[in-house]
This record gives sequence, C-alpha cells and structure tokens, in this order.
Amino acid sequence: MENMFDVVNLRKKGMAKVGEWSEEEGLTLDEHVVFMGGTTKVPVDSSYDLNNKTLMVTTILERPFIMIRSDPELKGNDRFEGMCIDLLNELQKSLNFQYKIYLVPDGKFGSQDPITGEWNGLVRELLDAKADLAAATLTISYERLQVISFTQPYLDLGMSILMRSQDPKKNLFAFLDPFSPDLWIAFVLSMIVVSFGVWFCSTFSPYGHYGAYAQRTDPQDTSQEELSNNLNLWNSFWFAFSSWMQQTEVAPRSVSGRIVGGLWWMAVTVIIATYTANLAAFLTVARMSSGINSVEDLANQKKIPYGTVSNSQPESFFEFSKIEHFARMYDFMTSRNTFVETSEEGIQRVHDPNDDYAFIWDSAVLDYEAEQEPCEIMTVGRLFGKIGYGFGLPMQSLYTERFSLEIMKLRKSGEIDKLKRKWYDGPCKHQISGAVTTAAGNTLDFKSMAGVFYCLFGGVMFGCLVVLIEWCVAAHKEVHPHKPERPRSFCEALRTRMGRMSQDIRENWYPWKYCCRRKDRTETIIYDKPAIQKEITLSSLLSNGTLNRTSGIVRTEDPCIDLYQQQNIRPSLRRSRATYESSIEEPPEQVTTDSCEKDDVF
Repeated sequence: MENMFDVVNLRKKGMAKVGEWSEEEGLTLDEHVVFMGGTTKVPVDSSYDLNNKTLMVTTILERPFIMIRSDPELKGNDRFEGMCIDLLNELQKSLNFQYKIYLVPDGKFGSQDPITGEWNGLVRELLDAKADLAAATLTISYERLQVISFTQPYLDLGMSILMRSQDPKKNLFAFLDPFSPDLWIAFVLSMIVVSFGVWFCSTFSPYGHYGAYAQRTDPQDTSQEELSNNLNLWNSFWFAFSSWMQQTEVAPRSVSGRIVGGLWWMAVTVIIATYTANLAAFLTVARMSSGINSVEDLANQKKIPYGTVSNSQPESFFEFSKIEHFARMYDFMTSRNTFVETSEEGIQRVHDPNDDYAFIWDSAVLDYEAEQEPCEIMTVGRLFGKIGYGFGLPMQSLYTERFSLEIMKLRKSGEIDKLKRKWYDGPCKHQISGAVTTAAGNTLDFKSMAGVFYCLFGGVMFGCLVVLIEWCVAAHKEVHPHKPERPRSFCEALRTRMGRMSQDIRENWYPWKYCCRRKDRTETIIYDKPAIQKEITLSSLLSNGTLNRTSGIVRTEDPCIDLYQQQNIRPSLRRSRATYESSIEEPPEQVTTDSCEKDDVF
C-alpha cells in the first residue's frame, strides 16, 4: 500500500494541478503556486493587524488628489500633497501603520490590453506585489474588480465635460434681453391705457382734479382752478411713466382714479422686481456661445472635437456602452484620434485658446480645475456614468476590510467632506456648472406676465365704472328739497351736473385746450372811471386789436384797456363774469390818453 497526493491550486478558472506528493519521492512541484492576490510570493504573515507595518503605496499625479510640492529639497513622502495624502494620513493615525509612497513608473491608472490580456499602471503594480496599496483617483470598475480588491469608495462622482468658457457677444441693448419684444410692447401699451384711464377718471369724476372744478356748484368759485389741470392728458402720461421710477408728483384724488393708479403701481412693482431678478441672472451667469449644454449636445455635433484619456475607465465606459449617443461618441473619438495620454494634457488642451477642445473626465478632477484661475474653463452638463474612487489592494488582501471600515467611519464623521472643501474651494467657484446658465437666463415672454396685464386692464375698466358711482354719490349729496337754488331730486341733480359738464366741454374742449383754456371768449372785462363805465369782451378785443400770443396781451387803440393789461399782466384777459350795476348820475365823458391814469383802472 502506497499513499500519493496531488497538489492543486485554486485559480480563476478552477482547480489546477501544480505538483504531487508521495512517501518515496516526497513533494514535487511542476508550476509556481499562485497565492491570494495573484502573487507567487509565499505570504509570511496573515495577521489583520497593521501596527508597525510599513506599506508600499503607489500613486499617480492628479490634481488636487496627488500633487508634488514646489520645494525641491523635500524628500520621500514629504514631496507629495493633496486630498489623497491627507486621507492616507488620517488612515495612518487610526490604523497605526507606516508607508512609503512612489509614483507608478508608466503613469497609467491601469487598463487591460485587449490582445495580450496584460494589465498596466497601478493595477500592474498590485498584481506584481510591488505595492500593497494604490492610493489615487482609481475608479472602481467591473474589470478591475476581477483582478484586484477595492475599499469602499471614499468619493462618489461621475463624468462631466470640461470646455473653455467664452464671453457672450457684446450687445448695446443687452438690458432688453430679460423680456421678449412682445412683452416690452405690452408694457408700453399698458402705460398708454393707464394714462387715458387716469385722465378719464380725473376729468369726469366729480371728485377728480378737473371734474371737481368743471362740475362745481358755484360758477363764481375759482379756488380750485389752478388744480384743475393737474392730471390733464399730458400729466397723466407723465404720471404713468414716472411711476416706473417712483417719482410721481401728482396722484389721483378720486376713488376711481386711485383704483386705476393703485393697480398700476402694483403692476409696476411686479414688473420691476421680475425684470431686476432676470437681469441679474443675465449679467452674472456666463453663457456659452458654442451652445453645448449637455453630453447629448456634444454627441450631436461634429464641429468641436472631444476626447478622454486613452486606456482609462472613461474610455472603457464609452467603448462598451449600449447607449446610442455614447457609442457614437466612442466612434468619433476613435476615428479622429482625440484621445490624450494624461488628464493634465487634456486640461491643457482646453486651456489653449487656439484649440477648441472638450475634455471628458472624472467630475471630481474637472470641478477642481474649473475653480482655479484664470477662470477661463467650465464644466458643462449633468453628470453621467456614475462611478466612485477607492483605494486598490491585491486580490483578497487581508487589509481591505480594515481600510474600508475606516473610510466609512471618516465619511460618516464628515472628515472627507472637510478635506474636499479644503482642496476644492477656489476663486472661480461660479464656473463649476455650465448647465445652470441656460436655466438662469431665460427670456420671459408675454405668457409669463399675462396675469399682471389682465389685472391691470380689469382695474382700468373697474375705475371707469366707479366714475358713474361717484356721479351718483355727488348728485345725491347735492339734493336739498328746501333750498330753491339746490336741486330737489336726484334726477334733477344728475341732469344739472351733466349739464355743467357738457357746457364745459362745449366751451373749453379744443385741440389746444391743454395749452390755453378758451373760456375767455364769453367772459367780460369791466373797468370804469367816475361817470364812465365800459364793458369789453375778449371777442371784441380779438376783432379790434392785435393779440400777442406769447404774453397774452391785446394791443388796442383804447389806452385804458392797454393800461389795464399792463397793471394786470396775465397769460390772458380772462376774468370771472361780473355785472356792474350802478346809477349813472353824470353824462359819460370822452376818454383820452391824458385822463386815463393807473389808479383809474378797475
């Protein structure tokens, strides 16, 4: 009886015989044994304890995660700085290990050759057992998980597009951009409508500036004559326009006019507030003239070249994607060979003003670059291809769980967020997302503000209806059954008030009414000298004399009339109608130039 055993090795494709053992021959091995992590080196320690362990850490330069300090005298680990170095130091404090860090020789993250199946970069260093840990911006992917282990992700991110931001074309009338042309036209028309509404209420309301004077009960009362033209048509236009600037000088005093004016002020407040907010969005947010606002826009055009780092995870994402526009983008990058060797090269191409290039890479890296001066690049569109950054270790490494637990603890405590704010905040923070620009600078059209105009025009119509109510109220207050000079019924008072208004319209409403009221045609000027009386109408003066329309003075052949005008320099010869009743005891004397003195004029 003889005992013999086969020695087998558990590998990727199952058990493989690597040798045999017998009592006579002993142990013979035909192949190298592959241990956990894909290494042929015999493990000497399987303890989970990292105390006083020195780990070989490989990394790759990537701002702001791994950077070389500017001081050339620094050596060893002190040469490096960045978010990954700070995170590694936090793990060192809790796990009490030491490390030596070095840059990966080929400067690659790690991808598999499709022909030979060999890996390069950071992954190759872990497979060859040259490094115990890969602390870098190493994305967790399905292909890499087949050959190495990853910790829990310390940073969640996706891919985005980095482009050179371009200033919008200078426009002399850029202040008009917040509103569409039809909305500006609506504002002007509404101002005209409000002007007529305020004038109508002031003119026809018995409590308005002009209506109160035109419909006054006592024709001899001229106390409100100077206020009658406060809100004529011209001043009503000025009232509507000056409301935009909060510079109104005269306001309506009737209820109907205040309803129209109040609704107009409300509309002006809403319009100015909306305009100010939208103008701020247009002036503070940069708009891209290229029109690229998403990855779909980039895929649907061929004018702007775009690419990513060759032999990287983003390239694999586009290569094996089943989504049409991602597959089309990979064909575009392959046919035009727009790949770059490193992310730094891609970022430099974006900075180059002579190279209109869009770079696709991890959003964590591009967001940082967009915040750095000279603030000439920006990220565009939403994130796609969500991924995560993790530390890489050899397959089935005993340290993977310890590192994962510590990273989760640091994420929960907010330490990683503090590190991100420390390294990310830059002078160009507003440049991070170009997707916000199109949403923030939309031009408002008429439909967006239609409700304001509906309320405004409804208020104008309601104010005109209130004028009728004010007529009725004023007519009711004027009724007095026991005074013969007052109307005895409501209908009589209403007819009387309407008669006054119609008479005023017949006598004073001419095209030139707003320049000079022509009620002077029927009013009388009376002057006398002892035993002399004379009544002269303006119509007779106009027919017998010469009117100076600048000064309003009529030159006649009557010296007393001329002297009267010099004594009472007025824009016209209008005076309230008066009657002169006195007995004439002496016969009239002839008026001469010598007998007409200044004190004789009445």
